[in-house]
Amino acid sequence: DYLMINQTLKLLDLYDKNIGDAGVKYLCDALCTNTSLTFLDLGDNNIGDEGAKYISVVLATNSALIYLDLCYNYIGDAGAKCLSDALATNTTLTRLSLAGNDISSSISSSSC
Repeated sequence: DYLMINQTLKLLDLYDKNIGDAGVKYLCDALCTNTSLTFLDLGDNNIGDEGAKYISVVLATNSALIYLDLCYNYIGDAGAKCLSDALATNTTLTRLSLAGNDISSSISSSSC
């Protein structure tokens, strides 16, 4: 609830906190209305394709986030496709790290 109303927090580092897909869902619910957070590190958190779908919703609507680290999770092609679709409408994110995930070199054209 704090992230929904907070207007001063700029950086949130949750690296290696094992939040998983369920934790990402709660975080994303709050981030959909947050307008101040610009840096979010979710690296090494056991986030899979389901979590990537939740994050995609945020990327499609959030206009503050400029840096997102999702390295060393379990995001595969399906999750990467959702992220890619969301980035088509996002105009603020300038850095996205996906290193160490399970994404192949070609993502199918199926929708999220």
